[in-house]
Amino acid sequence: MKIVLAASLLVVSALGAKAQTLVQSFDDIQFWTGSGANRSALVVEFNSSTNPFSVVWGYKWSGGTNLQTMVFDLAGVITGGPAAVAESDLRLSISVTDFGGLGYNIDALTYDQSGLGGAWPPGTLNLGGWDGTNWNNLFSFAGTSAWPSTSFNLSEVGMADTSLVNGGWYGWILSDGPQTYNFAQPFAAPIPEPSVAILVLVASGLFVMRHFKRGAQASRL
Repeated sequence: MKIVLAASLLVVSALGAKAQTLVQSFDDIQFWTGSGANRSALVVEFNSSTNPFSVVWGYKWSGGTNLQTMVFDLAGVITGGPAAVAESDLRLSISVTDFGGLGYNIDALTYDQSGLGGAWPPGTLNLGGWDGTNWNNLFSFAGTSAWPSTSFNLSEVGMADTSLVNGGWYGWILSDGPQTYNFAQPFAAPIPEPSVAILVLVASGLFVMRHFKRGAQASRL
């Protein structure tokens, strides 16, 4: 009975869990992908022109790597590019154009924050492509694990040619390409909660195992 009760409480806690962490430094980032001693962060400011709302993910790496690898490893759905990796965020979707030897261009980014509640706006967060004036532009700030107190710098190269630096922050917004930009302080993309359906199955399985064990003990008496 205690096992079933514990599993039931787990289901209830999953239903009520909400993540609303405003990021002050790398230590506040919740969703990390990759492995290694070095750390970088990806910030996306969605709905930039109307209601700025920034979300941040973390990436761990070693040796040398580039921004394109980080973005593709973090994105759970990649349209027009390689398949997502196992530890990617299924809420984050990107659409890219393959320019062959020139690499990929990000056309749009979407984040599904359904059910997060609190400070998160309703619906999906979108960062579209060219709207006649603005385009998805890459900005970066290198060298500190704390949230940058100064502006991000406009990148002069694409993501495949942007080498990651330890402590670097890299971000996308929809802009007309100013030389510097201040992102809205981001919220940490939360680690996905276990599926409630899976938790219910776990609770049911524990209940069945409990009664099976009781039946086996009774048959030996």
